[in-house]
Amino acid sequence: MLKQRTILVLDGIINEKNNAESIDTIDISLLNLSKPKSYNGNKSIEVLYNKQFEAACVLITQQLNTNAKKMTVFEFYTAFEQLKKQKPQNKNKQR
Repeated sequence: MLKQRTILVLDGIINEKNNAESIDTIDISLLNLSKPKSYNGNKSIEVLYNKQFEAACVLITQQLNTNAKKMTVFEFYTAFEQLKKQKPQNKNKQR
């Protein structure tokens, strides 16, 4: 559908055609492909992100003995990425 949309847009530019109706139909179809995320209730995206952040803070605090909530964003993500890289190494050592 994206290819069809692009062809219609380019055709409109090159041949000076008005393909707006066909483009709008494709846009609506593309928008209907994705399910909107819920932002209310106890299973909302916001709540899930907050839980994941808290879990990451606990992990960083346990592994690095530092307060993750006082880190800068760059420090936090760097620490988290380093812990993710170490995870497979720790599994191999246990075997």
